[in-house]
Amino acid sequence: GWTPIPVSTFQIDRGSGRTRNVSCRSLCLEHDLSAVRELRRSVSQDYTATEIRDKEYWSTGPARYRSVFPKVGLGDPLEGYVNWEVVEGEVRVVECCAKSSTAYTELASFVVNEANEHPGKAIRGSLPLGHSLATQLERLTGNQTAWSAHDEMMVKIARWDLLRGKLLEVVPELPDEFPRESEANDFWAALLGSESDSPWSQRLGD
Repeated sequence: GWTPIPVSTFQIDRGSGRTRNVSCRSLCLEHDLSAVRELRRSVSQDYTATEIRDKEYWSTGPARYRSVFPKVGLGDPLEGYVNWEVVEGEVRVVECCAKSSTAYTELASFVVNEANEHPGKAIRGSLPLGHSLATQLERLTGNQTAWSAHDEMMVKIARWDLLRGKLLEVVPELPDEFPRESEANDFWAALLGSESDSPWSQRLGD
């Protein structure tokens, strides 16, 4: 069957003014793919449950249709990139990776300036909880980020019994007191751990 994957989302008021201009450049799939893949691979090492992205993930027809490849980057060699879409007049960030806090600050400035080109009052997006871009957006706008989540993404489990058995070879059986609202809970808790001070649902994208 299928089980949902909770994905963290955020919203922040874009503020009323532009930040300083930032020198971002348009990225080209043919020229920048290797650098984007390497940067994303490097940054994602700090997270759990990240998606493995081969070359085809970025470059196939469906990927181009969905605009998976980021629009703009910072520096050459690449220091960071951000990808977004405009929905109902609002900028919605779908991905951002950078090598340093300085690069995240530059990309956040770019996002705020882009948002101010549109009528929407908020910047929204889907990023891991506490992502550095959101931190820099807070600093630049003077506003607080509101975090939420959606479960629109799904993973297909063909044989739950076999998968759970494999997971429990490396993760101990869940304690009796751990809440078992559904097999989805069993799956993600077994995969990501069940420490009382860090429930599995809060560790997605950590």
